[in-house]
Amino acid sequence: MKRASLVRFESIVPIRRGSRAETVPLVTPELGSTMINGVSTFEPGTAIPLHTHNCDEIVIVIEGEGECELEGRTYPVKPYDTTFAPAGVAHCFRNTSSARMRILWTYSSARVTRTIVATGETFEHLSEQDRAVVESR
Repeated sequence: MKRASLVRFESIVPIRRGSRAETVPLVTPELGSTMINGVSTFEPGTAIPLHTHNCDEIVIVIEGEGECELEGRTYPVKPYDTTFAPAGVAHCFRNTSSARMRILWTYSSARVTRTIVATGETFEHLSEQDRAVVESR
């Protein structure tokens, strides 16, 4: 059942993604939403490998700097830079700076999968397998 909600960022226990990244899910299916979003934090030198999703994704850099790879091109990113990756488009974010980087992500579906380009492995978003794919550079 859908219900209007106020989600307080500080009330959510972050999901650890290795020792150098974490994710805070915000709007989730438990609220009845057909979309999900959250914030992921990457320490310096941290990245998620090139991947695709089964749905569209919007990412807004909200803190720090780094780079994103989108359809084979790499771009520097800074706060408020925004990407749109349609379902099936390979992309990733890397913190190439010496400070923390945070992104706000939104998926167009409440059921999200991630497929790692290098291996072809597919798993549910934020599952145990997904939490383990963070890389340090």
